[in-house]
Amino acid sequence: DVSDVKFVINFDYPNNSEDYIHRIGRTGRSNKAGTAYTFFTPQNGAKARDLVSVLTEANQVVNPKL
Repeated sequence: DVSDVKFVINFDYPNNSEDYIHRIGRTGRSNKAGTAYTFFTPQNGAKARDLVSVLTEANQVVNPKL
């Protein structure tokens, strides 16, 4: 495990929301702030509903275009 990760960048969106949560969970551990950036393209559209659910559950801002 890598400690003190401040940023996670998902260039390729994962196959499912569980993998997405696992990836972004690498940042912001131990009550520290962290930021995750994720490239989400029209080709990932079938996974949009899942992503919206994850973001909503985490009280994150959801882009209306998603």
